[in-house]
Amino acid sequence: MQGHYLELYADHLGDTIIYKLDPRVKLICAITAIIAVLFTPHWQIAMLFLASTLIAVAIYKIPLRLFMRRMLYPTYIIAVISAIQPFTYGATLIYKTPLFSLPIYLEGLHFSFLIFTRCMAAIAVLNLLVITTPVMDIMRALAWFRVPSVLLDTALLMFRYIFVLSDEAERIHRAQEARCGYSQKLSYLRRLRNFGTLFGVLLVRSYERAVKVGNAMISRGYKGERLFVLKEAGIPLRHVLYGVVIFTAIILLILIEWILL
Repeated sequence: MQGHYLELYADHLGDTIIYKLDPRVKLICAITAIIAVLFTPHWQIAMLFLASTLIAVAIYKIPLRLFMRRMLYPTYIIAVISAIQPFTYGATLIYKTPLFSLPIYLEGLHFSFLIFTRCMAAIAVLNLLVITTPVMDIMRALAWFRVPSVLLDTALLMFRYIFVLSDEAERIHRAQEARCGYSQKLSYLRRLRNFGTLFGVLLVRSYERAVKVGNAMISRGYKGERLFVLKEAGIPLRHVLYGVVIFTAIILLILIEWILL
């Protein structure tokens, strides 16, 4: 669904600088930004990166609905991890909850907010990279950086079968719905058990499909050599200049952190 939603904006995105920018340049800038965010000791810098990403989304009119949907599920995990920190990290006790007398530490609150802003900024940068760069272009960039072919082949096969398994899960879900497997008249535990059945059947079918694909590849003489041949090309000078500007902006943010914070 998200892939189809993005295709509706493909023509518009194709006319923007961020979409046309060489994927190797974007990959270098994205990795640099993520490393800078994850190692910053100040939440203000992480918020600057997050704000910059959101500004880029607005300027280039990237579908906000798609961007936020891709941010949604990682946010759940980040929120849970961040929520644990005030109860487990620190020495300065500021409050005890009436229920279970759980301690809340001042250092834990600060560290919780830092973790949340770091992770959100890093995911926003990665999300922007994925939305504005086709998967095959990312793979070509990784091949240019001499990433081992076995990793690229595995990644491409995984990407291919994500959609196959998604379609399979949708068929199983529709079959359960046709048999009233998620009726409101059923109890919550019963519906939850039906979800468990769905994932169990999907896991078995995924394994069976993986075995069939593996056997088919072996029967055709596959011995671990590269499956996909990715053509390499030079980086246009104009794109290099764009990359230098973005990279310089990231370095300036790091310098601002060292000087002012």
